[in-house]
Amino acid sequence: MVKKTKKLNEFKSSPSNFLRKFKRKNSLVEFFLYMLIIWALHSVFCSKLANMMQIFFTSLVAYVDKITKNLDGGITAVQLAISGETNAIITDLKKENLKLQNKINELIYLGKENDELRCMLSMKEYVQGNICVARVLRSFSNDYVRSFIVEAGLSDGVSLDDVVVNANGLVGRIVEVGQNWSKVMLITDTNSNVPVKIGEGMINAIVSGDNTNTLKISMIYEDISISEEDVVETSGYGNVFRDKIPVGKIMEEEDGSYYVVPFVNFNETTYVSILKK
Repeated sequence: MVKKTKKLNEFKSSPSNFLRKFKRKNSLVEFFLYMLIIWALHSVFCSKLANMMQIFFTSLVAYVDKITKNLDGGITAVQLAISGETNAIITDLKKENLKLQNKINELIYLGKENDELRCMLSMKEYVQGNICVARVLRSFSNDYVRSFIVEAGLSDGVSLDDVVVNANGLVGRIVEVGQNWSKVMLITDTNSNVPVKIGEGMINAIVSGDNTNTLKISMIYEDISISEEDVVETSGYGNVFRDKIPVGKIMEEEDGSYYVVPFVNFNETTYVSILKK
């Protein structure tokens, strides 16, 4: 009662002081209330903001990862498409190149055939009378036989022992005849023996095949000398081979012996002329 009376007396004596104290206390309360509200709002806002930021960044990372995967897939698809198209172009170019190469080889082959036939038409020195031009169908070259199968036979007037030549010289002679084909025994065959004359001295000899690319010389007198590079031609002895058909040239071995290298390249012969009797 005394306190109340005292406060009442203070209020009565100095109302302005009382109001100031009351306002000061209320301001402190309000301040703490405001701070409490701000702290509460801050806690809630920060928590929600953190959650929102976490969700945002998680979504952003997932979105970026999805875009990256899509880009990788797109790049891979583009690379595969480009690679497939490039491979297809390369394959087409290889096929085209192969066709062109085959065409070039065909033209080269036809050019060789044309040159060979033109040369054969100019063989007036030893090609006289009735001849038959034949294409080589197949060649046999091994340790046991050297021969050609040519595309000419009985129907073309070919007969046994007809002489076979090309633009470079003597090829061989006919040893078997069919209706539309013939077998030619080459001068390099081991069963071939050709009477020849060697060099300007017209030395008589026999050249024989040994199933290699060269010819052996036999039946020559030891006191007659021959020289390297001497030309060897048929002599006409025996009435099988006409005379003066080029056969080859003399070459010397290291031991001083001699052999003959044929003028004809049998590996590149595609056409021959058969000198019919």
